[in-house]
Amino acid sequence: MTSPQLEDNESSTSNTSARRAYNDEVNPSDAGGQRRPKRAQVSRACQRCRRLQKACNEYRPCQRCSRAGLAEQCIGGGMPMSVLGATNHTLLPTIVTTGSAAAATAASPGLDSAASSSPRQAFTGTSSIQHTYPRQADLLPPHVIEYCSARFFERLFPTIPILVPEYVQSLQSRSISLITIPAFTGSSYGTRTGKESSSSDAAAAAAGEAYCLLFGLCAMVMLQVEDPSGLTFANLSVTLLSSAPFSHNPVTDNRTYGWLLLEEALALHRHLTVTRRSSNINPSLENVQLSFFIYACHAALMHHSQAFFFLREATTLCLLLRREDMPPDRAFLADRLFWVLVVSERSHAVRYRRPVTLQITPSSPSLQSLFRSSASASGDDGRDANDPAIVGFRCLAGLFSPLDTFFIALHGQEEIIGFALLPPEALDAVEAGIDAALGGAADPALSRLVHGLQDTQKANLRVTQAWLRIILWQLRLRLGHLTTYERTIAVAAAVSPTAYHPHQQNSIHSIINHDDEASTSAAAASVTSAPPTSVAGVGGGNSSRTYRYPLAVARDLALSTRDLPLAAVAVHGAGITEKLFDVACAVVNVLARVPMVDVKTSAAAKADFAYLRDLIARLPGGTAVYAGLLEKHVRTTMSGIGVGVGVDVGDLE
Repeated sequence: MTSPQLEDNESSTSNTSARRAYNDEVNPSDAGGQRRPKRAQVSRACQRCRRLQKACNEYRPCQRCSRAGLAEQCIGGGMPMSVLGATNHTLLPTIVTTGSAAAATAASPGLDSAASSSPRQAFTGTSSIQHTYPRQADLLPPHVIEYCSARFFERLFPTIPILVPEYVQSLQSRSISLITIPAFTGSSYGTRTGKESSSSDAAAAAAGEAYCLLFGLCAMVMLQVEDPSGLTFANLSVTLLSSAPFSHNPVTDNRTYGWLLLEEALALHRHLTVTRRSSNINPSLENVQLSFFIYACHAALMHHSQAFFFLREATTLCLLLRREDMPPDRAFLADRLFWVLVVSERSHAVRYRRPVTLQITPSSPSLQSLFRSSASASGDDGRDANDPAIVGFRCLAGLFSPLDTFFIALHGQEEIIGFALLPPEALDAVEAGIDAALGGAADPALSRLVHGLQDTQKANLRVTQAWLRIILWQLRLRLGHLTTYERTIAVAAAVSPTAYHPHQQNSIHSIINHDDEASTSAAAASVTSAPPTSVAGVGGGNSSRTYRYPLAVARDLALSTRDLPLAAVAVHGAGITEKLFDVACAVVNVLARVPMVDVKTSAAAKADFAYLRDLIARLPGGTAVYAGLLEKHVRTTMSGIGVGVGVDVGDLE
């Protein structure tokens, strides 16, 4: 413990030193007649490490660049960038000049009017000194943006309809000064001070967000749609401060170029994050879309941890969106983005046992709002309920809407009060919702609409529905709700008929908390003579409570996907491959453990498994990951199985 006298002496000494330093600076003659020059702070990091915001050292080439095989690109450290010859990079304090951004925003007053009129709807920096960022001026030329936006509406729009052509045009007009800016001339581009108006700051931030969003869009298209080994832009000349780890040559194939676009989008995203210094600003629509595009890129690259990070960021920002303050055009896109995030988050939660952020509440956008378009908002007819692109997405949202937070917690094995008392019919509403999402006998009109969807939509919907049925079956298996005889299911259906009508049941919690033993006993007595049911089929009679249910799911999936082209399935990336892998593993488990009383059923199941295994091997990530895992699962499951099961390892090879 320091004595008070010692503390006073230390305080007096520090005050004296401070006054002496101040006098030396104000009166240089008192300090020997010459003013001591201030030591200039010089950055020792090379250009690549500075751009990546990574630690560097004073050696040239530095250790980080040497390990990455980019020693020839390790330049800089203590010298201005203009001296180092960075002739194709621009310092971006706020990514855009104020005057050019205001002019670009004024030129497109439609979908981007909200971003320029209200400072609260854009992430803007409040400090007078903005951080600079070296932008790749030639990495994203205009013709690449045109191509990638066209490919998005051709291949990805039916699955993620969060953009419209008018909105993409507004993004290009707002960021045109950044896309076509000439080479670096040595001046600080886009320097802004605190004296500029808040409206100019908002316009500049809106232009920067639009530019970042275009990078994320093009990166997602190159990584998810284009052939990884092909080269779409053969004449693209890019000189980089840094390069992706795939090759020393910056652009050698689509995967490398997509990685470069993703790396730039991440750097721009970090720059926008650094400049957010106000505590009372709300995220813009572009912020949420950019986080989602980065998530989609990481998911295509099978970076599961990074994908979950940006998915969580996108859902959190979506909760902070103020859709009620947006113009109708932007609110319409925000409603679609909400449902895209609901589908993505719940799919990721089921696959990797993660928690969810978004919930479907009375204040959430309704599925009917997805059919509204910018044309209808202005008084025209616009899109109607028969639009195939939106009908397919509505069906996809309908598949995941029954998976509420309680189901996610149950699937993730969260400790829940009353878990042991969960009755078998508690999950029947989820099964009914999954079965009804694509129509059927109960909704023939929706079935006809689904039949007319695009091949990419059909592939995603059919595989996702089969996968969710397997997930539900696995959950029933873990809970002990499966039975060998279908007759038991018929009795249970008569005992609790309301459990099979989701519109008459509020939630799983209502089943857990109510007790109707008297009515149950009476109903059970009235169905003692119920006839045995037929062989379990998909989507009827609550067949997911039988052990052979995965065989019916695989049969239905094989019949519904044989007529689809391979490209329609492969466009959805490794995620759809993993779903097919789960279905195939469930089929293997049933063939190995459940006795087959019908030879025809066993032969058909083996044929369906062979079809799924061949399809998995031809999809993204199949040969590299899932084909080997499936082969290992077959050998592990089939080893040691005794005679009488009706299947062995050789039957599945």
